[in-house]
Amino acid sequence: MKKINPITIIDVVVFSKNRACQLDLTLRSILHNVKLLKSITVIYLAENQFYEDGYGIVKNLYPSIRFIKQTILKADLLEVIKDIDSYYLPMADDCLIIRQIVYDKIFKNH
Repeated sequence: MKKINPITIIDVVVFSKNRACQLDLTLRSILHNVKLLKSITVIYLAENQFYEDGYGIVKNLYPSIRFIKQTILKADLLEVIKDIDSYYLPMADDCLIIRQIVYDKIFKNH
């Protein structure tokens, strides 16, 4: 049975395209409800300057979150997850976590 690090076990990767306001709500829900959070990385695509400006605002709100502007999605994702040594949760910017995650129920058989 694999021993789970009780301090930080979840890396979150969020995908976002032209939705900085949605992303902000998603990040708030993660930070509020994922208690054993190791890191958050956002891979985003802004199709014009208007959307890029929105992401700039979100980046300023969350300086501890890693933001990667998408170039080639598969390559970008592989670069992010290559060094993850824990569990990771992929999410889209329209997903919300509405309750605290109960890890005992998820990992009881692991």
